[in-house]
Amino acid sequence: LYRDEARRMLSGEKTTTTEMIESFKKDLKTLSLNSDGHYDSILRLIEAYPGDDEQYLLLCRELFNQIDPSLTSALMDGMSRKCKTKDETTRLKASRIIRDQLPDMNVRTLYTATMTIMRLEGVGQ
Repeated sequence: LYRDEARRMLSGEKTTTTEMIESFKKDLKTLSLNSDGHYDSILRLIEAYPGDDEQYLLLCRELFNQIDPSLTSALMDGMSRKCKTKDETTRLKASRIIRDQLPDMNVRTLYTATMTIMRLEGVGQ
């Protein structure tokens, strides 16, 4: 349940408020679901999502390999959602972050990465 909620927030599928994020963090703590720090990087990315594009992308680069591999597709979806209406430079920065991770991705994640890169770079549009 909480993993799915994290996925929705990380992907930008669910619009979040500061109160929602704080409630989510409180629930994780109350239920001891983050005692190992598993959600720390995810929470940092979720909190940064509505903010400055440049800072968000820097954080994506820093934390990309620190989140659970099962959530990297959600992160790429979030990057694509946040950057889809931005200028070409911003979209290409997001694309470069994903491209830099390609060698370490499994096949399923590679598929998502390819589709995300195509959206960000405007290929096939």
